[in-house]
Amino acid sequence: MVNDSVLAIISSEMDSLKSLVIATRLTLSGVGLVHLGDMRRQESLELERGAGESLTNNGLKVICCIGRLRSLRITHCEKLGDHSLNYLQHLHRLETLELSCCDHHSNFTDEGARQLSKLSLKHLSLVGWENITDRGLYYISKIHSLERLNLRYAKHITDAGLESLQSLKNPRALELADCYAVSPKAKFRLKRATGAEVSVW
Repeated sequence: MVNDSVLAIISSEMDSLKSLVIATRLTLSGVGLVHLGDMRRQESLELERGAGESLTNNGLKVICCIGRLRSLRITHCEKLGDHSLNYLQHLHRLETLELSCCDHHSNFTDEGARQLSKLSLKHLSLVGWENITDRGLYYISKIHSLERLNLRYAKHITDAGLESLQSLKNPRALELADCYAVSPKAKFRLKRATGAEVSVW
């Protein structure tokens, strides 16, 4: 279990730390979360399992004070919602983002995808966003810097949604897994239009 004291020690004694992975439950107060924001040299943060489950909208707001952050991975983030993703705009250097929801218990919708469209990401992974539709994929297509997209368990995505991705400027790999409403024909059209490696399964 990671509490205020543990983060205080990490932030004070490991001031050159660039990457941090927490895979256990967080029991933090507002003071404890500030320690994450104090880690100014940190470039990569991963909150897995218990840590992701513990993260709230206010917690994400504090994390977004880590100005040098280039990569952010949060799994099991069922407590986060669309509104909180607006805070990500403060991470001006962010290139890689993963937001995964366990057992498809996601609060994210197309509005969350609209918030993400304001970012300059290169790699985006959304797992368990079961409420996202073709409209959300349209918003994601506005991330013109996007090179890699991983979308899984988005059961409402259809061929029309894939057509939106044809407007991406420089895609390299587009992976849609367990998106059951997408046809093989749409996959081939997307691959032909973008030249990217496209996987739909």
